[in-house]
Amino acid sequence: SHGQWVRVYFIRHGEARHNVEREGWKERDPPLTTHGEEQASRLVDHPLLAKLQRPILVAVSPLRRTLQTATLSLGSQSFA
Repeated sequence: SHGQWVRVYFIRHGEARHNVEREGWKERDPPLTTHGEEQASRLVDHPLLAKLQRPILVAVSPLRRTLQTATLSLGSQSFA
């Protein structure tokens, strides 16, 4: 018998301050820019992700930009 396949999606964080400002690299944990927040929010409607019933696991690094990207990409969905 064959088990069910598990799909794994890797998503890079949205645009953060250090990606667009030279001085942004001096900040230890730069946040997403407004554009980066828009990028992350649009992931809700991404064709690959929109068809998922719910994620089983969302794993991110402890950096602010990755947490912001993950939270915004889930939209207003509740996964309790």
